[in-house]
Amino acid sequence: MRIGLLTLCTLASLGCRQTSTAAVSSSPSLPTSPTGPIVTQASGLIVGADISSLPSVEATGAVFSQDGSPDDALLILKRNGFNYVRLRLFHAPSGKGELVNDLSYDIGLATRAKRAGLKVLLDLHYSDTWADPGKQIKPTAWKDLTFEQLKDSVFAYTRDVVKAFVNAAALPDMIQLGNEVNVGMLWPEGHADKLDSEWAHFADLEKAGRDGARAALQGQAILFLHHVADPSTVVWHMDNLLRHIDAPDVIGVSYYPVWHGDLTSFTTHMAEIAAKYGKPIVIAETAYPWTNASFDNYPDVYHGTPAAGMPAYTQAGQQEFFTRFIAALKATSGGLGAGFFYWEPAWLPGSSFGSPVDNMTIFDQKGVALPVLKTINDATKAR
Repeated sequence: MRIGLLTLCTLASLGCRQTSTAAVSSSPSLPTSPTGPIVTQASGLIVGADISSLPSVEATGAVFSQDGSPDDALLILKRNGFNYVRLRLFHAPSGKGELVNDLSYDIGLATRAKRAGLKVLLDLHYSDTWADPGKQIKPTAWKDLTFEQLKDSVFAYTRDVVKAFVNAAALPDMIQLGNEVNVGMLWPEGHADKLDSEWAHFADLEKAGRDGARAALQGQAILFLHHVADPSTVVWHMDNLLRHIDAPDVIGVSYYPVWHGDLTSFTTHMAEIAAKYGKPIVIAETAYPWTNASFDNYPDVYHGTPAAGMPAYTQAGQQEFFTRFIAALKATSGGLGAGFFYWEPAWLPGSSFGSPVDNMTIFDQKGVALPVLKTINDATKAR
């Protein structure tokens, strides 16, 4: 998602130019992905939530509840059919505002999620701040590197991040290398748009990340998700990228109706992606407003009028959207609609920690679970 706001705090030692990616890329002993079913859950779908801001929201005094009973937000999600969380990770964030996702913060949250019985998708932004289709800013520590040094740093940083999760017994179940990388990452070196040579450079950086993650696991299999915003962009992007790199295990897509079209166009593009690549497709980010109101003074991502044919921005409209959206996802050809992640459903407003999505959550401004939570649970379990 595009936020375009602030910046975040971590492991300054990571990303040192310690190891050549070339030496690792040639190793034949590093598998690409697990054998057997790699994505589907017992319920048949990944039902995930990006809860990256949760500890900071809780620190403002937020209390979550359902049916009058206060509880840990993660346990409420788990009881309602959620089986995965997604955590964004910044390289060396400022620690200000919402930009708090450094390595120690994420390891603590991943450990907590695992204790709750949830799987983890780790989303590496490869930036000190938000990365999205409009900006992919290199970490400040890497700003003067040559391209070869940048590849080595991507390798070393990814290796050390994954190793830290392994050492904490909080290994992610899936890893996302870059966030909404429609036109590459780590600009300008990794920018990819018109020239084939640009896509080759971007692919080299992706390979360095894959190799770094694998090196930390010493031969264990690992699952990679490749994340593009907008279903209509995926085929153009993948056709350019796959000339230079093996396909990822999972294709991740951001889908927000306000920017990416109605469910009819979503269904068309999902069918095209499934038919062309034959890979599981996970909606890595989605959300839908339950109100046009705002509950703090923080700038919000979106208020307005629904697109033609889309539900109203009401609690009932949010329920209708997710009923229709999950049905469309399940109908993806070949059973390749593998699941979705709700983006920041627990990012509540607070006096010291505002929310840009307080009208798009699945808990209201007081932390009370909205009806859509049960709707999602029913829709994902229905055959």
